[in-house]
Amino acid sequence: MKGLFVKDFYIVLQNKIFLYITAILFIGMLIVPGQSIYFIVPYLGFMLVTDMLGTISYDEYNNGFKALFTLPITRAQYVREKYVLVLTAGVVIPFVLCAVCAFCGMITFSDLGMIFITLFIITVFMGGIAIPCYLKFGMEKGKIVNVTILMVAIFLITTLSDPQMLLAQKNVLNDPLVLWLAGAAMLLVLGISYAAALKIMAERNFDAAFLPEMPVVDDPDS
Repeated sequence: MKGLFVKDFYIVLQNKIFLYITAILFIGMLIVPGQSIYFIVPYLGFMLVTDMLGTISYDEYNNGFKALFTLPITRAQYVREKYVLVLTAGVVIPFVLCAVCAFCGMITFSDLGMIFITLFIITVFMGGIAIPCYLKFGMEKGKIVNVTILMVAIFLITTLSDPQMLLAQKNVLNDPLVLWLAGAAMLLVLGISYAAALKIMAERNFDAAFLPEMPVVDDPDS
């Protein structure tokens, strides 16, 4: 599975616009004071997850799946790698950057728990719906699903980063039971999505030739 991570890493590096946006958002996290960071961080996670999901499009381009699975990897490993990739991009990377901001005094360490939950909700929603749909219908046929995911994700970012909502979240998160229930719900959604993606990938047919048909040339001796 290491080869899949290396492949996707180089694919992501080709999309320099997302890398520039990530750098700009991180700089904004360090210099923008106040509540703005609670909008920047989820938006950063949103951008990174979108970029990671785009690797599926590269994989399926020109019947690429058939060529990909000639390598010593299984379909289950491919699905697992996509989920790990999305969770790393949407939760781990933004959270680490937030921890850096906390050490720099831009936010308090008590806010990290709320930021983690916000990132986890947005990432599970986006990846949990997008990965099975993209594997089932492809990136082109799944455009309607893609637009719906983007609209709902933007709504979640705007809602969860609202100052009044942030205050309500802080009050709610003081109850440990809420944290356990929220975590269990997200893990359940993630588990259902992962099982669906495994089933979809196992049933997909990649028997179509990925090489172009060679033209038929008449035998001059015939």
